[in-house]
Amino acid sequence: MLHVDALSRNPFPSCLLINEDSDSLIFRFRKAQQEDSELQKFFRTSGDQATEGFIIENNLLYKEDNNRELRLVVPKTMQSQVIRQAHENGHFAADKTELLLKRNYWFKGMRPKIEKIIQNCITCILAEKKHGKREGFLNPINKGEVPLHTYHVDHLGPLASTKKSYRHIFVIVDAFSKFVWLYATRTTGTTEVLDRMKKQAIVFGNPLRIILDRGSAFTSGDFENYCKEQKIEHILITTGLPRANGQAERVNRTLIPLLTKLATPKEGEWYKYLGTAQQYLNATCCRSTRMTPFQLLFGTHMRLKTCPDVKEMIEKELVLIFNENRDELRQQAKENILRVQKQNKKYFDAARKPAKKYQIGQLVAIKRTQLKPGLKLAIKFLGPYQVIKNTSADKYVVGKVGKHEGPMRTTTTAEYMKPWIDSDSSCEDLEDDSI
Repeated sequence: MLHVDALSRNPFPSCLLINEDSDSLIFRFRKAQQEDSELQKFFRTSGDQATEGFIIENNLLYKEDNNRELRLVVPKTMQSQVIRQAHENGHFAADKTELLLKRNYWFKGMRPKIEKIIQNCITCILAEKKHGKREGFLNPINKGEVPLHTYHVDHLGPLASTKKSYRHIFVIVDAFSKFVWLYATRTTGTTEVLDRMKKQAIVFGNPLRIILDRGSAFTSGDFENYCKEQKIEHILITTGLPRANGQAERVNRTLIPLLTKLATPKEGEWYKYLGTAQQYLNATCCRSTRMTPFQLLFGTHMRLKTCPDVKEMIEKELVLIFNENRDELRQQAKENILRVQKQNKKYFDAARKPAKKYQIGQLVAIKRTQLKPGLKLAIKFLGPYQVIKNTSADKYVVGKVGKHEGPMRTTTTAEYMKPWIDSDSSCEDLEDDSI
């Protein structure tokens, strides 16, 4: 005989014959097959006569494939169990799980049922990365139409300690003009942040909006109260999503090699060169505006000792022309910024897909964004979490459900979320084609 009874062998550890007596399993299969309304018609035929490729042997129904091998027909009530046994042994993807099952078993609609079971496997939800195009399109931030409207703020460090115990750089970037302010700080605490912000406000006033990460200095009650008092909109970016504060991140990437060159070989005196670094950054033409930050903010070129002097404009008529030119420059800068943002969005979105929408109250798993040493083998996602609020675009506030690893409450984005298991992860509710 060409076939071998699927219940008498176990070539793959993912078969159903695990921790269960063979006779008991055969009895359950036989009973479930005979009670299945779709399969009953085959048991009403006489003897072992093949009907539509189905064969009954020892009161068990088999399906004959093209190679005349027999595969055990799985009744509806046992399909979920068979799929889970095959999948949970190695937590393989749908393709491999399907191949393993087809060696021994047959039932209608196998592939969609396998996919549904795998999509609701908690181990896979928490351990695997998301595949395919990343979710969410680029949402450029409105920079306003004038300088000093929006600030991007961040800390850079820790750096080599100095004689004055400076370890960090407090970075402020004007979103429209790209003008940069650099302040040496000893810590990243709220006290020093507010001190630098107040000094900044003495000369430049307060912005309408400030964008920053979720560092402890920016999430403290004192900082939040300061923003409320000064009527500053306080926007915290999503954890683990640095592109949301891209202006400050780009300055940080440029500043490190610049300071390294300026401070060599006196690494511990880097703070002495912050002023020079700030000058260079603000006197360099930006790609998005095609002007220097200094020119866009003040309407004239920065005078450096390496540049020729520029005739002072003190007459009233020339001052008026200066103001008109400055307004024209800002309008040009706005148009250039919008054009570059449009190009960036086009290139960014080409490798993306629309973000999945999640409902308030829906259970999800969220990506682990804080990877400490020794966590390379840790699960990639944490959960379950419940969606509390949809803040903007594809950003959500979620709260922990039950006791498990992860923050009690946090913000995240659809790109870093997965649906949690369905309330009913069985495959009985998938419609079968009639056999």
